Amino acid sequence: MVDLIVRETNRYTQQKLATNNARLEKWQDTTSQEVKAYLGICLIMGINNLPRLAMYWFSDPFIGNTGIQNVMTKNRFEELSQYLQFSNSATELQRGEENYDCLCKVCLFLSGLLENIQKAYEPSKNLSIDEGMIAFKGRLSFLQYMPAKPTKYGIKVWMAADSQNGFVNNFSVDLGKEANAPNNNGLGYDVVIRMASPFLKMHRHVFFDNFLTSLKLMDDPLAQDTYARL
Repeated sequence: MVDLIVRETNRYTQQKLATNNARLEKWQDTTSQEVKAYLGICLIMGINNLPRLAMYWFSDPFIGNTGIQNVMTKNRFEELSQYLQFSNSATELQRGEENYDCLCKVCLFLSGLLENIQKAYEPSKNLSIDEGMIAFKGRLSFLQYMPAKPTKYGIKVWMAADSQNGFVNNFSVDLGKEANAPNNNGLGYDVVIRMASPFLKMHRHVFFDNFLTSLKLMDDPLAQDTYARL
């Protein structure tokens, strides 16, 4: 997955250089080691959350993060953030074309991530299926507003998680009504069956709330004796 990021980021910057992009005149191709360092910094920023990005590079020892400063400069971090890529933009289908995917820029990465998640951990007997929100307020066709949630604006993701520790074993980004394929069985049926599919007929209990419950789902022979309604 790191090699994918390295390859596509370098490919993208070379494509930009071919258009005489003056901002990339001093660009140096990234490496696997640098991308790992970049991802590590992102994780640290999630733990040590500061109000502004520039503050991690402040010289004040009470504010700046010397660990991050020793690994990467602020300018290089911002440069990688701007040009980070997960797919070949030259071969992507454009909006309006047949089979266009709203997640085309990250679908390969998400597929690899999900595969690794399911290889890395064997969930316990009890699984919970529910929705989660990733906070985001930028421009996005499938951005959702859910006033009852603590995170009101963002990307909604359906998840199946181990009830013992919250480890996510399966997930799917909700692309909204327009992007979702018509389903005569209803949203709840589709979400539960899709999220539980890797674990059906494996002697596990799957819990979900009333929003996802339907008569069709309860009568489905594929999942009978596998799930329970919470």
